[in-house]
Amino acid sequence: MKEAIRRVLDASQELIEQMAQLREQMARRAGATRATWRVLAAAAGQGRTVPQLARRLGVKRQSVQRLADQLVESGRARYETNPDHRRSPLLKLTASGEAALKALERELTDWESDLGAEHELELEELETALYVLRAVRELIRV
Repeated sequence: MKEAIRRVLDASQELIEQMAQLREQMARRAGATRATWRVLAAAAGQGRTVPQLARRLGVKRQSVQRLADQLVESGRARYETNPDHRRSPLLKLTASGEAALKALERELTDWESDLGAEHELELEELETALYVLRAVRELIRV
C-alpha cells in the first residue's frame, strides 16, 4: 500500500510540474507569466488585498505585492480604496486585465478540449482518478 501511495504522489508531482510548465508557456504567449496569471485569477471579481491574495495563493506577501504593482503599472489592474482597511487597498482588474485573464483561460480551455479529443479516457476513469487523488490528499492533509 505504501508503495502505491508513493507512486500516486510521484505521478501527482510530475503532473503538477508539467502543468506549471504548460501554463508558463501559455502565459508567455500572452505576454504574461504563470505567477501573473495566478494573481489575475485570484483578484478577479470583487478584488482582494495583497495579503488576502498571498494567503489564497500560498506565497509571500512581498511576491504578490511586486506582481500587483506590475499589473497596475501595465494597466491590467488598479488599486481601489478598501472600506474595511484604509492602509490595505483592494487590487481589482481593469478591462485590460479581465481581457488578459479571459484570453489565458480560453487558451487553457481549448487545450483541455483538444486533450479530451485526442485521448480516449472515459468519464468514469477520470472520476475514479479524481476520487483517488482527493482520498490521498485527505490522508496527507496537514
